[in-house]
Amino acid sequence: MLFAITASRVIFALIIPYYHNIFIIEGILIPNTIVMGIFLIYYIGRKSKGNFMPNYRIDEWCGALAGIEREFKVEWNAGLYKLGGKMFAMIGHNKEGEEIISLKNKPEKNEALRAAYADITPGYYLNKAHWISIKLGGDVPEEVMKELIVESYRCILESLNAKERKAIIGE
Repeated sequence: MLFAITASRVIFALIIPYYHNIFIIEGILIPNTIVMGIFLIYYIGRKSKGNFMPNYRIDEWCGALAGIEREFKVEWNAGLYKLGGKMFAMIGHNKEGEEIISLKNKPEKNEALRAAYADITPGYYLNKAHWISIKLGGDVPEEVMKELIVESYRCILESLNAKERKAIIGE
């Protein structure tokens, strides 16, 4: 195997297998777990371009909202956040492999957002008028991202009937 190690990313170093769970890297014995960690750093560095905003932050923001359900859609390789069985947020990847979050909003608001931020595009694999996709780690500030998550949640909440809304928020 060939890798390289720099301060931020693995690029190249000769790795020679030595025994069952130890490798020799440039004359140094290194446990297999460390080598796998280096590989994961390399893989994540390749997979996400630009600054990476960890999913746990988005999960924290979405998780703070009442009545949400989390689901992972294997065939889409995407995490879904639902309210009353309806999706309000989806975390996945675009065709370039960049991590994105897709959120629902009013069409006129979505047009304004796409004009204001280069990293907001029409919803990837979703209705382009009602959904936007935001590249994580891009030019959209965290505060704006949080507001958009809450707005998406409210769009779905408003679409539920009164009985469902009452069960979720107690109105």
